[in-house]
Amino acid sequence: MTDRADDHADHQATYDFVIDAVVSTAYRGTLFTFVVHSGPNEDWPWPQGATPGSPFEAHPTNGATYPIGVSWPPPVRVPLTQDQSARKHQALAAHSSQWAIDGSYLESFVKSEEIFWKER
Repeated sequence: MTDRADDHADHQATYDFVIDAVVSTAYRGTLFTFVVHSGPNEDWPWPQGATPGSPFEAHPTNGATYPIGVSWPPPVRVPLTQDQSARKHQALAAHSSQWAIDGSYLESFVKSEEIFWKER
């Protein structure tokens, strides 16, 4: 699920809904979170110029280090094969209306890994 530190209101609401469901069902498993939005200008997961297939890295922008509100490095880093990264790119690009608006931002999520934080 998205992390509580995610800046997007819909993502924060998703976090709250999942936590409510976890509490109401007494779920005892591990919860993993990820960050989509961190920063006022979509400063995560940039930095500008990062190439697809590179690992996720924290980075300073305008005096802050992104992603904000989560520990770095993330405790769970899952390597992706080149084929898996290519499929992720294809899946993101398939959303043509969003790709036309924010393609370079969406492409910045195509990395050599997936990263997660443990909520509990």
